[in-house]
Amino acid sequence: MDEVVERLQAWLERALSLRVPVIKRAPESGEVAIVFGRYGAGDLYSGNSIDDNIHLANVRRPDTGLPLHVSFNMTVHQESGICDRWEATVDGALDAERAALTDVFHPRHHRGHLNDNITPHITFDGERGTF
Repeated sequence: MDEVVERLQAWLERALSLRVPVIKRAPESGEVAIVFGRYGAGDLYSGNSIDDNIHLANVRRPDTGLPLHVSFNMTVHQESGICDRWEATVDGALDAERAALTDVFHPRHHRGHLNDNITPHITFDGERGTF
């Protein structure tokens, strides 16, 4: 997940000239941040899965003043290391920015293995697609 966060931070700085910190708590009112969250669940028999997620909080595009919403979720089975979920959602990006954002979240950057039965998805403004 750290690599995804670093690529997102680099894209925000390069494309929008925004330096956005990462926080691991609820953002203060109006605080611009990449919010990191983690949730784990499982049992003794099937093992544990960890869901890591990030989302942009309170980010407005400097060029239009409109909000930019970005979120990313990945779930990894702790015992096998296999990724069972890979989903990115972007609302408010310009069409010309889609290729760069697709690269930010592309699963080829993942160092582990993807489950053979999942399809990684990216959604732009409600249009769901694959990588």
